Amino acid sequence: MDIIFLILYGLTAFVNIFSIHCEKHIVRFVSKICLVPIIVFYYIFKSDNLSFIIVIALFFSWCGDILLVNPVKFRLYTGILSFLAAHILYIFSFIDLTPELNITALIFSFLLVLLIESFFMTKLHIQNNYKFFVIIYGIVIGFLVISSLQVFIWHKSMAGILLAAGSFLFFISDMVLSYFNMIKIMTKNSLSVVMLSYIIAQACIVIGYMNI
Repeated sequence: MDIIFLILYGLTAFVNIFSIHCEKHIVRFVSKICLVPIIVFYYIFKSDNLSFIIVIALFFSWCGDILLVNPVKFRLYTGILSFLAAHILYIFSFIDLTPELNITALIFSFLLVLLIESFFMTKLHIQNNYKFFVIIYGIVIGFLVISSLQVFIWHKSMAGILLAAGSFLFFISDMVLSYFNMIKIMTKNSLSVVMLSYIIAQACIVIGYMNI
């Protein structure tokens, strides 16, 4: 089952990245919306302790994938809201795995995330109608990273590493996406970085949560 999942997920990811460079938009769309369902089926059939929070989070991620392919204004807003919902659900699932907060790590990680996001906010040329969404999204993705680090402190295992790595890769994916959408023109290489980090992030979080 594990090998089948890795081959199928990896092949779909390869097709998606390859279609970006070849500008095969239909192939890119189809491969993108197949990624999350593959993870969902793997999680449902493989997990011994199924969490509906994770399943619902993956569902919202899938909705975001669909809505943010060639987004118009309405799809952009609803796509962002879908990913926000997914990240918030991941945060709740991480909090559930944390018996007690490590205050020192919490303060340090909060200040580090705040510093990184402050740097990006000063560099981004954000239109007024997007500012609210960008600020809220930045807060949520920051708390995702912070909460995953708390999990790692209590679960110093490969599963804890995967959860922290997945959250950090989500952070990278969103920061790169924001940078190239608002400062520079999105290129094939930058879009590939966004998608690759996103693809690996989803797999890391699901596999990590299954084995925690």
